[in-house]
Amino acid sequence: MDQRKMMLPEGWYPHSIGSAEMQLKSWESKNFSNGGETAAGIAPHAGWDFSGSMAWQIINSIPRDCDLVIIAGGHLSSSAECRVLDYSSLATPFGELNVDREILQLLCSGFIPDRDMDNTVEIMLPMIKNILPQITVLPVRMPASVQSVDWGRRARQICSDKGKKTFLLGSTDLSHYGARFGYMDYGLSDQARAVVREKDSRYLELLAALKVEESISYALTENTACSSGAAAAAAGFALEAGILEGRICEHKYSYDVYDSGSDFVGYGSVLYQ
Repeated sequence: MDQRKMMLPEGWYPHSIGSAEMQLKSWESKNFSNGGETAAGIAPHAGWDFSGSMAWQIINSIPRDCDLVIIAGGHLSSSAECRVLDYSSLATPFGELNVDREILQLLCSGFIPDRDMDNTVEIMLPMIKNILPQITVLPVRMPASVQSVDWGRRARQICSDKGKKTFLLGSTDLSHYGARFGYMDYGLSDQARAVVREKDSRYLELLAALKVEESISYALTENTACSSGAAAAAAGFALEAGILEGRICEHKYSYDVYDSGSDFVGYGSVLYQ
């Protein structure tokens, strides 16, 4: 079984150890964990300059005694088949992350092998390797359907039965608005930003309330997430862990970093503990 190389070009995240370490250290002042045991989280997957600090805070909340991190990416439609990054290991600037082949075989039977250059999983890998250097991972991509919720629940059951302390990280961005994305339902004024923010906020509230199936249908109807299946998998995992609600940690937009005019992308994070 081969190793997955870093596929995203420099600019998504630093490829050198020194530059990546420097950026991560600059984000260490914030930690969203309230001291409770975290089971799952949802984080955005844009380039590090835009949403890396938000993803880092969720990853920084993973218990240090975890045995396994499941990374659920997306960019899949409601009718798509589940995918697994079927490699022995995944390259990062800090070294390789080994894939848990045992759990992969148990949880990913029938999944399509994924060989795409997709950011929803890769953007998280250096952060995980840096903070949990000995951790194993299971990298998947999940469709925007209820089967992702069921899979998240099953993942919790299987990992618990195997005695593996596991954290499930769901990876999604929020609304992609503007001509570049073919979504301009509310025009080009500042009012469009307000409407989109309100819709994205509602989506995050559904995830935090663990109204998971409703969150998927809402995201599909209102265009509030590019990878709602990944978020749903994390929420399903949390439900199976007995968690009653999550907590919205941050909600921002690309224009908070760089204002490119009418085109913008939303980012949000949720922690389940």
